[in-house]
Amino acid sequence: MMNRLRRIFAIVILGSLVASTAFAQSALKSGEYLGKGEDVQGSCLLKVKVANGRFVALEVVEGFANLGMDTLTLEGYLKALIDNQSSDSVDAVSGATMGCDLIKKALFMALKQAR
Repeated sequence: MMNRLRRIFAIVILGSLVASTAFAQSALKSGEYLGKGEDVQGSCLLKVKVANGRFVALEVVEGFANLGMDTLTLEGYLKALIDNQSSDSVDAVSGATMGCDLIKKALFMALKQAR
């Protein structure tokens, strides 16, 4: 009985995750959006390009010095965000956690406009 309940619970959770991901991607309107992430460390302005319901390009427009990472590391982090289409499933860069949080906040603010 307990195993059956666990399976049902897992199916319901999985189904809702798949549905919400599909909805979120299809709900994004194509275009370019600016989002700003701010905290005590400073701020970061991120330009997000959306096409076909997905964000396809990310560019730090202002605040690179506040991120605490070099250009190559930043490019890798932004690529991981694009590849995963989520900031939740991408780990912060070691030694630049606050900078990654700024980028995540900026991405959230930009995508909020795209919905």
